[in-house]
Amino acid sequence: GMAEKLSEESILKRVVSVNPEILTLATTSSSGQFASDICARIRKALPQAYIICFGQHANYSPQSFLNKSLQIEACVYGEPELTLVELIQQMPRSCAEKEKIKGIYYWDNELKSTAERPLVTDLDQWPLPRYEIFKGRNYRIVSINLPVFRNLIPGWVLATRGCPYQCTICSPAIRRSFGASLRKISPLRVADTFQLLKEQLGVNTIYFGDDAFTLDVHWAEEVCDELIRSKNRINWGMSTRVDRLSSSLIKKMREAGLRSVAMGVESGSPRVLEDINKKITLAQINWAIEEFTKNGISINVTAIVGHVDETPDELKETFSLLKRSKIFFVQLHYLSPYPGTKIAQVFQEKFKYMGDISHYNAAPMNVSKIPDKMLSGLVQKFYLEYYTSWSFVKKYLTQRIRYICSNPLKELRLIKESLAYFLLSKNCKRMKNKERNVFVPRQSISIRWPEFFKAFFLLPFKSGYGKDVATWEKKFAEFTGVPYAISFISERSGTYFTLKALKEMNKWENPEIICPSYTFFSVPWSVKLAGWNLRLADILEDDLNLDPRSLERQITKDTKAVILTHLNGKPAKMAEIERIAKKHNLRILEDCAHTIGIESDGKQVGAWDIGCFSFGDGKNLGTFGGGMITTFDPKLAAALREKVSTFAPQPKIRILRRIADSLILKVLTTGIFYPLFLYPLLRWFGYLSADSRKQDFLYFFNNTKEKNLTFKFSDLQAIVGLNQLEQLEKRNEIRRANSSAFRSRLSKETLANMLPWDGKEPHAMLHDYIMLDCGLEAARESLKRGIDARLDYCGNCRNLPGLEDCPGEDKVGEKVNVKVLFIPNHLGMNPDLSERIAVVLDDLFRGRGYV
Repeated sequence: GMAEKLSEESILKRVVSVNPEILTLATTSSSGQFASDICARIRKALPQAYIICFGQHANYSPQSFLNKSLQIEACVYGEPELTLVELIQQMPRSCAEKEKIKGIYYWDNELKSTAERPLVTDLDQWPLPRYEIFKGRNYRIVSINLPVFRNLIPGWVLATRGCPYQCTICSPAIRRSFGASLRKISPLRVADTFQLLKEQLGVNTIYFGDDAFTLDVHWAEEVCDELIRSKNRINWGMSTRVDRLSSSLIKKMREAGLRSVAMGVESGSPRVLEDINKKITLAQINWAIEEFTKNGISINVTAIVGHVDETPDELKETFSLLKRSKIFFVQLHYLSPYPGTKIAQVFQEKFKYMGDISHYNAAPMNVSKIPDKMLSGLVQKFYLEYYTSWSFVKKYLTQRIRYICSNPLKELRLIKESLAYFLLSKNCKRMKNKERNVFVPRQSISIRWPEFFKAFFLLPFKSGYGKDVATWEKKFAEFTGVPYAISFISERSGTYFTLKALKEMNKWENPEIICPSYTFFSVPWSVKLAGWNLRLADILEDDLNLDPRSLERQITKDTKAVILTHLNGKPAKMAEIERIAKKHNLRILEDCAHTIGIESDGKQVGAWDIGCFSFGDGKNLGTFGGGMITTFDPKLAAALREKVSTFAPQPKIRILRRIADSLILKVLTTGIFYPLFLYPLLRWFGYLSADSRKQDFLYFFNNTKEKNLTFKFSDLQAIVGLNQLEQLEKRNEIRRANSSAFRSRLSKETLANMLPWDGKEPHAMLHDYIMLDCGLEAARESLKRGIDARLDYCGNCRNLPGLEDCPGEDKVGEKVNVKVLFIPNHLGMNPDLSERIAVVLDDLFRGRGYV
């Protein structure tokens, strides 16, 4: 899942599609909550599956998987391999059968455990891993500097198990699984594994996953001798302790192919090192760094910040050690109270609930003497100073050049992530506002970069209206399950001409149409421009969609149709609306701009009668603007096609301008450019006002003439649309994953103000909405923190010019007007960023009393 960046929904779908008889999950403390959630969902979807969990979280929190509401088959504790084999071979179901298997937890009206399984002493008896299943996967090595002058293909080897040290910061689950005594595979097997990885996967870089490769110095020397004897040409890296080294060993490892080493120094303070029982000294740290540097081995150092009772001066000692040493990469980690550690035990009364520790960007609990904000500020300041210093830049250009030349795209990804961190850092010198700590634009353009290049190339040849548009309409009709689909220059254009055609075909004199009281201004705009009378029906407060009961109350003898909007990617209650429409012989028009590809009551939106679609830049399917009308009515389809045949082709300059506008907005809303350019403009020129909808409505109503709506959809747009249609479900899934992550980090108080979504309904989640009484103030305060959370562009229709006396109901529509704030959720985001937004906004909303 992590390698392929799959969301929880995607993982669940894949598991369900495979329908496995047996499912095993490896769990860590940092992924414990996720593992528990996905287990519960898999159990519900596949009740007969035999589910087994093992790893850190299963060792120390088996109750997460074995409780009154969730019972998997077993949690494995200790060394897992033999226990897993026995469970898979026997698949015991009854408690009596499970009781005979060593090393498991199981559920028997309460949590029970069996006898502990002894550790295996001879690791060579294990078969080699099935390395071939990793071929072609998206695994990568980023922060370990291995100089490879070709495309890097990484491999991993675990050569030892067990650690005799008792560091208080380390998870004892590792010692429980691998033991306190060191066990090793033979040096010959290590060399054979290197050869196997090279032959099977084409691996040219290997990293040892051992906690400390050189715990047994004599064995490490034998491994190097074997690699030298086998004429190994694969560069490799490893992790080690600074006190388990010698000058001769370092030289031999260099000769055997060692090019990168990682060391956990944890602190530059002697008191802290003693307190965590690390058993190393500053002299040993400095000696090891000097020896590795002397032998041309790149060094990656990790340290922990926020130790128990750590002071600002002690933290500065750590930073001083890291800055003056000849290190390449530095990684700082907040102290995490992993279950079973001494820290978690000592502070369990003070921190009864330590929260989800899967979020690495902030300390889940701070037990140092440094205030939270000061601690994070010092970390960010160190990173900025270290990675922008000339000494690092010089090391980067000299030591990393071979890797950069051979893996430019991978390196660009690392640079992009690093720049994003610096730009989002509240201590970055470019950003003076201390409250600001994350920068996210309201939307990001859905057009992909290759599609921009393709559009510019095709513009001279595909600006007309031809077979590509016909193919696009056919594919879109098949996708929605409707026989007819007609393209327009915009959804407004399509809706307007559809209403005119219905009026003319049926010879209605003064037809009335019912519209939700709360909707986007283009809906009443199209109705008024087409010469229909408007009547309002109220909305449901839980999803802001049309209330079927209010709809039925508002029907009169002149009512001929109902036009509704599926807001926020959540469809309206279509089955009930269809029942009412059939009863009163009404036509149904669905505004599906937010919900392309979503079902309502078992049927695609837009497939109930007449569907109106928008392909604007911020939607999940964008075509540089444009719209579509779908219908089952052959007469209506014929009338619309006849009308479109009279339209003029779009001038090339018009299409070019539209592409250029989208491109500029695409650039300005990227993670790097947004805080530097677009964000200052938003702050400088003020914020979206509560009256902007009125101004937009008046502008469009007074300045839009029918001739401006009569341009044809172009072949170029159709080609882009066909490409994006293939990606639609994936894009909807991205938004759902973002929304799920965002909601997972909110407090109960804030979550109570969110429009409900249980995380399971397959909505498009075009935006995340929150209801606040002081919506405009909250929007402005959010922008101060870099988050372009704006007032909903929808509003109560009676607040629009000329509609003040519109008949109908708008009690809820007026209640929620100027109170709905939509939170960024677009294709340029990911779940991690969504979580960061949630943390910032939750703190803002609760701190200001908005919730």
